[in-house]
Amino acid sequence: MNPVGNPLAEARRGRRAARALGIAILVLAARAGAQPSGIISGVVLDALRWALEQLRQRPDASLFGETRNSVHELAGTAGSFALEELSEIGARLEQALLAWRARGALPSMWAAVADADAALADFAERLAPAAPAQPWRTVRAGL
Repeated sequence: MNPVGNPLAEARRGRRAARALGIAILVLAARAGAQPSGIISGVVLDALRWALEQLRQRPDASLFGETRNSVHELAGTAGSFALEELSEIGARLEQALLAWRARGALPSMWAAVADADAALADFAERLAPAAPAQPWRTVRAGL
C-alpha cells in the first residue's frame, strides 16, 4: 500500500485516471455519432501509438506495464460499448505485446506488435473526417 502523499503513487493514479477519462470520451463520442477523429485518433489512439513506439525503442518493464494496461483498457472499454473492431484490434495488440515480452522483448519479435499497431493506425485514419466539399463562404448583409 502506498503511503498518503507519495508523489510517485499520486502520479500513477493521475495517469490511470487520465487514461480512463480519455477512453471514456472515446467511446461516448463514437456512440453518440460525434466526429470522433479529434478525440479518438487525436488523443487516445495517438497517445497509445506513441507509447508503443517508446516501448519498441526502450523495452522497459514499467513502460511495458503501462502500455499493456492502456491497451487492455482500450480493448475492454471499446467492447463494452460495442465498438467491436476497436476491441478486437486492442485484444490482438495486447496478445502481441504479451508474446513479444515472453520471447525476451527482442526487436526481431516486434512484427506482430507492428501489425496490430498498423491496424490501429488504419482504424484511426478511417475516423478522420473528410475535407469539406466547399470552403466556408462569408455572407455579407445587403448582397
